[in-house]
Amino acid sequence: MNSKFVEDSLHEAFGDHRVSKSREFFRLAPERARAAMGLAALKEVKLGDEIFESSEAKAEVEAAKRRSRFRLSMIGIEPGTELQLFIDPTIICTTVDDANKVNFKGDVTSLSDAALQALQGIGYEWPSASGPWEWSYHGKRLDELRREIEDKSD
Repeated sequence: MNSKFVEDSLHEAFGDHRVSKSREFFRLAPERARAAMGLAALKEVKLGDEIFESSEAKAEVEAAKRRSRFRLSMIGIEPGTELQLFIDPTIICTTVDDANKVNFKGDVTSLSDAALQALQGIGYEWPSASGPWEWSYHGKRLDELRREIEDKSD
């Protein structure tokens, strides 16, 4: 396999998620990176596999592991707020608490489980999903809102 072709393809696919134009880092859900690498047939990648070589990349992964568990209250979202599925804003859920519970299709569940149900409902065959990555508020992913707040506090 042509590694340059694969790299160029990944940059094309995820270029809008680049941390900085001068950096080789992307902010995206690990499930998406795993799916893209699987499509590129590099190798089967399981979440948690060590696939990074540079110390900068390893530091970024370690920083992500240290982040506290996502809570809706972190980004000021209160119970009763409607969230939209980022890739299809006509699909909504309603927050139930200030942690990560939502009402999706009449069932109270986690953000991630609701995202997985929504994605599978429109044809994705993913085994898992990241709720803060898949749900949005006013057109921004919940994960993006969290990072904006964290960046301001640094």
